[in-house]
Amino acid sequence: MVLHFCIFYVDTLCTSIESIFNENLLFLLDLKNCLFWIFLLHFDSQKYSNMAAAVQTQIRKIEQKLQPYLYKGPLSSYWDLIEKKVPVKREQIALGLFGFLAIYLIIGWANDFVCNFLGFIYPAYASILAIESKTTHNDDTEWLIYWVVYALFGFIEYIGHNFFHTLPFYWLGKCLFLIWLMAPGPKGGSQLLYNKLMRPLVLKSRPTIEQRARDAANEYARTIKRE
Repeated sequence: MVLHFCIFYVDTLCTSIESIFNENLLFLLDLKNCLFWIFLLHFDSQKYSNMAAAVQTQIRKIEQKLQPYLYKGPLSSYWDLIEKKVPVKREQIALGLFGFLAIYLIIGWANDFVCNFLGFIYPAYASILAIESKTTHNDDTEWLIYWVVYALFGFIEYIGHNFFHTLPFYWLGKCLFLIWLMAPGPKGGSQLLYNKLMRPLVLKSRPTIEQRARDAANEYARTIKRE
């Protein structure tokens, strides 16, 4: 507000003096322009500082969401080792790796292999640990649901191969989708897709599917007996 008033005052003063003396008052004009640029710089710095604060807030939120995966789970011991070797918090290391991975999936060589590898290797490792664990079977169910949804997505991708692979940033989007599927808990992608889409459809169609399967088995048995 103060800068607004100063600029308005100097501008009015310069205009009044110019109208009286009809001269080019370079000094006053330079003063007016200087105040104008100071205002612009002040506005831009305030705008950028607000943007920087908003970005930092979003980064903190992402780090908080990453903490359950970095401090718990199958890879927590490896994160401990990396954090001891590198004097940087594991949240920042993970964000750096995600940034590099995002860029590589857009412009990197063999990005399709990297995407599919990431969508397979960690779930496979976590599934083996879940099978071998003797304490609880909840993680077994979670990863089984993941593989069911993963198989359905792979089938859809196979059908629409030519279309999907022409989309820009497809491998980055697919990698983000697979990471969303890996997220544990009821809000994870695989849980949501299974409970909201696949489970109701399968339960609704289950009697028809089982009846068709029995009919096919009986028809096959009759065919064998005739031979």
